[in-house]
Amino acid sequence: MGKETGFGAEEREKGVAIVHYSAPPVVGGVETILRNQAAFLADFGVRVRVIAGTGGEVAPGVETVYIPELSSNYPRYRDLPREGFTGEAQRLQEKLKEATAGFHSLIIHNMLTMPFNLVATAALRMLAEEGSRRVIAWCHDSPYFDPAYRIPRDEFPFTLISTPVPGARYVTITEYRRSEFARLLGLPEEEIEVVRNGIDLSHFLSLAPQAAALIEEFSLYERDLNVISPVRITPRKNLEMAIRICHALLYYYPGLLLIVTGYVDPHNTEAGAYFRRLKRLVEELRMAEHVLFLGEHRMVDGTPTVADWKATRDIYSLADVLLLTSYAEGFGLPLLEAGLLRMPIVCSDIPTLREILGTTRNAIVVGLEEDPRAVAGRIHEFLSTHATFQHFKHVFREYHWKAIGKSKLLPLLGLGDGSPG
Repeated sequence: MGKETGFGAEEREKGVAIVHYSAPPVVGGVETILRNQAAFLADFGVRVRVIAGTGGEVAPGVETVYIPELSSNYPRYRDLPREGFTGEAQRLQEKLKEATAGFHSLIIHNMLTMPFNLVATAALRMLAEEGSRRVIAWCHDSPYFDPAYRIPRDEFPFTLISTPVPGARYVTITEYRRSEFARLLGLPEEEIEVVRNGIDLSHFLSLAPQAAALIEEFSLYERDLNVISPVRITPRKNLEMAIRICHALLYYYPGLLLIVTGYVDPHNTEAGAYFRRLKRLVEELRMAEHVLFLGEHRMVDGTPTVADWKATRDIYSLADVLLLTSYAEGFGLPLLEAGLLRMPIVCSDIPTLREILGTTRNAIVVGLEEDPRAVAGRIHEFLSTHATFQHFKHVFREYHWKAIGKSKLLPLLGLGDGSPG
């Protein structure tokens, strides 16, 4: 997938430096968020540099600078006497000034609120107080929220993590954390931004490039229902019924998308004419924005979408419902595939499919002559109480990292409103 091009070269080249004790491939929650932020910004064409005490390659297009003194366990800082503290912090500040030179914004993860390397905290505070760049204190945790820690708040150097940095913008990850940090730092809650952690779907699910591109092109994470029919285009698949059911479902889910993954069946001489009839039906029902035939789709760059096994499986994992309306099947493999993905199933009431379904309660069977509006009502009622579907949609819509990045991170960094183009 190509880079987003929402901002001019001058804005992108301002650059963002992201700082933490460690970076991927070190495993940890903050390291994962750091990677997601860095990869997202790099994909948007922003110059990104990760600065940490330890780590490796973070993501394609992301610069890295490793300064051992930023590590949470840097040996020379252990039991450092107070008279040596300021000198060490000043020396580290100079290294940080060099590493961040030319960068417009600085995101500091946890290091301004956690006690793992207070010399580094002091150096970062001094760097932030210079006022030469936008500083975002991204606060995940504090020892004062965990009774397992027993450290004073009002003694140096612990005052470094219990008092706000002048001029820094504070960000935390939940409303509850915002109230905690507001009390700790003595800041009004409205001065602390909430940006929830999210999941980089492409990275977490190891999506094929075609699937990742389709998420963006068709805004799958914004749609209220993504329906998949993983079948070839041939008359016995009865796709006209699937289209009519989805047309009726628009009453409940106005953003619905039906994805038909298969190609026109090369073994059936009637398949080409059948496909043309399906496309006319889509036009008659004004469903062009709601039906995607992957077999004829082309990527943004004009190349055909190759829905191979991996891409098809990935698209499966992003869909909400399997819709299989065949009037004849020899077996019905999609029912097994949907079962492995814990996906709700809607299928036609024919003997083969009933046999495969067995006693599952994760499916609706529909009569071949049943009114599509009645079927749509049954599907809506089924999904309204389907706990797995509800949670999947909540995560997919609210915690997809790219959506969070566009709506929250880019504006925080002064890189536009998150709307490309």
